[in-house]
Amino acid sequence: MSIYAGRFFVFSILDWLIVDAIVQFFEPANLPRRERLVHRRAVRLRKVFQTMGGASIKIGQQLSIRSDVLPYAYCTELEKLLDQGDPFPAEHARQVIEKQTGRPLSATFRGPFDFRPVGAASIACVYRAQLQDTREWVALKIRRPKIVEIYNTDLRAIYTILWGLEFTTLVRPGTYTEAFYRELSLMLLEELDFRVEARYQELFRRYYRKRKSLKVTAPEILHDLSGEEIIVSKFVSGVWVKELIQVVDSGDDRQLARLADQQIDPRRVAQRLIRGCFYGFFECPFFHGDPHPGNILVQPGNRIVMLDFGACGVFAEKERDQLRQLYAYQGEEDIGGMVQCVIRLTEPLPPIDLDAFRRELEYAWWHGFYGIKSKHAQWWERTSFRLWVALLRLVRKYRVPIPLNVLRMIRATLLYDSVAA
Repeated sequence: MSIYAGRFFVFSILDWLIVDAIVQFFEPANLPRRERLVHRRAVRLRKVFQTMGGASIKIGQQLSIRSDVLPYAYCTELEKLLDQGDPFPAEHARQVIEKQTGRPLSATFRGPFDFRPVGAASIACVYRAQLQDTREWVALKIRRPKIVEIYNTDLRAIYTILWGLEFTTLVRPGTYTEAFYRELSLMLLEELDFRVEARYQELFRRYYRKRKSLKVTAPEILHDLSGEEIIVSKFVSGVWVKELIQVVDSGDDRQLARLADQQIDPRRVAQRLIRGCFYGFFECPFFHGDPHPGNILVQPGNRIVMLDFGACGVFAEKERDQLRQLYAYQGEEDIGGMVQCVIRLTEPLPPIDLDAFRRELEYAWWHGFYGIKSKHAQWWERTSFRLWVALLRLVRKYRVPIPLNVLRMIRATLLYDSVAA
């Protein structure tokens, strides 16, 4: 990783010194020089993570939510990283399953086990199989071999890079980089323990069952077949939300009629997503931290199934109170009150000019709020997008480290808002 980091910095310097002028001569772009350089560096960084592959792709994805550390252009580009990988050897999958069940594969599943994964990501591969006793179809998510060792090696490399940046004064030493490294490590290593993910999924089903009117759930976990390296859950099917968005965007009457035949109404799905989001924030002990369109299935009757609980956020009651108050102030159109709540969510604050920070944030949020209230704004202006992006831009400017769970809340809110809109 250190070699790739060195190449990234060398090419970035060359781009700044001479390459940008050459590119502009042959392919002039109507953008300021600073924006051109930032865009190309962001693309270059994404390609570095793609080239390294494996655990590095997951690290790049995790960095994509760190808008308090990286400029928004970098985060947007890193979101394009595909969480996919090549299938691992079938023998590894067999060993994990038989180690967990304590018996041969044929004693647990009917017929020959299909070792062709239905999904291959940077952390795990997912297989589909039929149980021997109940004949139910299940999904098996199996962790990649030696992935823990790979992650630990990559984290040590990141620590070395951060130390080098501080030593050369390119990054100011202190708690800012320490907090970033600590929370990045926590995010990555938490996703590797499938027992934690299985518990989140189980609790999500239990809490959302209490609000049946929401019609939001998750696949049922088979705990006797699951463990640290494997999660087995009942197989679910439906329409992916990313497909639903494509149908709505295209305005294809035939596809919309097919959805209507399944009693799937995009407007009702959007409403349930937002209501489910608020229930997770305000009444559950945790919330789904990565509700992107590839993690949401819609079943007939507008029933929503959430997948992949590797990134969940946990709020204390104090934090939930601040979030409730923020939305109450929004209803009263009190931007100053909203800003105070957000500042409290980021505490403890480092030594900064708090009055200047507050004034800039209030100014930016007023402009974002105009779009939310306007009946003639674009769809993306009627979401919380401009509010949160303004906050993240200012916390970078003032070097304010944001707690991991607040970052996950912001990411989840942006995703729920965008998908629903």
